[in-house]
Amino acid sequence: MLRLGVRFRSSFVLRSRACLSTKTEAVQPSKEAIQVGPFDPSVWEDLKVPYQALDTSPFEPLAHNVSSEQLLLLGHKMLSLPLSSRRMALIAWKMADERGNDHAKYVLSGLLRSGLGMEKDAVKADEMLHELVDRKFSPALDTLAHMYRKGVGVAKHYSRALSLFKEAAERGFINSHFMIAHMYFNGEGTQKSIKEGLTWLRKGAEVNDKRCLLTLGCWHAEKNRPVGYDMAKAVEYMTRSAAVGSHIAQFNMGVWHMLGQHVPQDYALAGGYFARSAVQHFPQAEVNLAILHRLGLGVPKDLDLAIALLQKHKLVNIANFHLNAAQNEKSGTLSQEDLSKPPSPEPFFSQTEAIHIKSI
Repeated sequence: MLRLGVRFRSSFVLRSRACLSTKTEAVQPSKEAIQVGPFDPSVWEDLKVPYQALDTSPFEPLAHNVSSEQLLLLGHKMLSLPLSSRRMALIAWKMADERGNDHAKYVLSGLLRSGLGMEKDAVKADEMLHELVDRKFSPALDTLAHMYRKGVGVAKHYSRALSLFKEAAERGFINSHFMIAHMYFNGEGTQKSIKEGLTWLRKGAEVNDKRCLLTLGCWHAEKNRPVGYDMAKAVEYMTRSAAVGSHIAQFNMGVWHMLGQHVPQDYALAGGYFARSAVQHFPQAEVNLAILHRLGLGVPKDLDLAIALLQKHKLVNIANFHLNAAQNEKSGTLSQEDLSKPPSPEPFFSQTEAIHIKSI
């Protein structure tokens, strides 16, 4: 994976050094909350329901005129309800599966494989997955491709994985493009080909694969990469990647707008980007969002929120500095030292989801 080094270059910000930008129009991040998904471990806590215990028969009369798509959606909506309702989400998905909904079967298969919400059952998970693969359900093709590439539950087989990734991409599964590009760039299951890798990377960008967009954004911001150094394109791709949910790209856009480097300085935009990245639990974004709340830049001044976020990362030099300053300000003992003497930077690296070519 390409690594983004984050270092301290102002008195109050963690910033990415791998991706700089050129001037572009400010883009307001979406204010819609990121929906929690069924494969988020925090959703299920310690819930472990045996698959056989999911009895749908008592609910069939109530759902007589409900479509499988509506049941699928109902299950997802129940994820935002109290834990006691999560079992009903599983039942709704099982009812949708029984009515032939491939998406519901795919969710159940993934939960059974991971042991989230239900007792782990790899045999049942494989049975459901292969049913979907036989029906050419693109997310299932992609999942089986990952299993062959990593040797999880099957013998490792790169060429089989590449074939499945291609089939998934051709059937509309966006995320497969990134893996195909990665495998061509690194010669996994095929002869190494920068040309083919770039072709698939750009195909992925055309359909808004966030990791393809992120990779092109980072590569255009660096020299000695398979694409030309072009800061305008770097910002374009990074902005698009952020818009479709990349927490790394959201963090980078937040830094650029926070510092006003090559994009208009806009603390409100920066705060929006950091908030979206922080929702996905990206530590650097949480720190920078806390800093903005501590200083009241572009977001409401909120020392309690800043302290709560910074306490999670107090072992990081810059976070500890701002934590102490926020606590001192709250207690009325803020000193000039808190304002004028930021700490020496600590190296703070984050793995991006961009492609790493092993020979470069």
